[in-house]
Amino acid sequence: MRAFAAALNAGRLEAATACFTRDACFVTPGATAVHGREEIRLLLAQMIARGMQIEIVSVADLQVGEVAVCRQRWTVRSRGADGDSCTQELDATLVLRRLESSWKLAIAAPWRQPSSAALA
Repeated sequence: MRAFAAALNAGRLEAATACFTRDACFVTPGATAVHGREEIRLLLAQMIARGMQIEIVSVADLQVGEVAVCRQRWTVRSRGADGDSCTQELDATLVLRRLESSWKLAIAAPWRQPSSAALA
């Protein structure tokens, strides 16, 4: 997760995108589930365009084998649609999967919990 935040903060779209599994799911602020690395890439590009900066404040995780569930507290700063600065405190829920020797995001829900229908 720190690699993802660092890549996003630096505006490195390809590096941020590479932090996700091919079949990952990212839940947007409106609770829409975006599926697949290529679709997530488009969302990340929008986040970078708004100058989004993520600071990971705290982490609690549970790892079992090749899967980990993380609860993180994020401070997120960005520019709103009107250009004004916006700061949010988020309770992010993340699911990571180890693929070979690295951990990748399988599910990222930083703004809110998705409905079961959104993940289908």
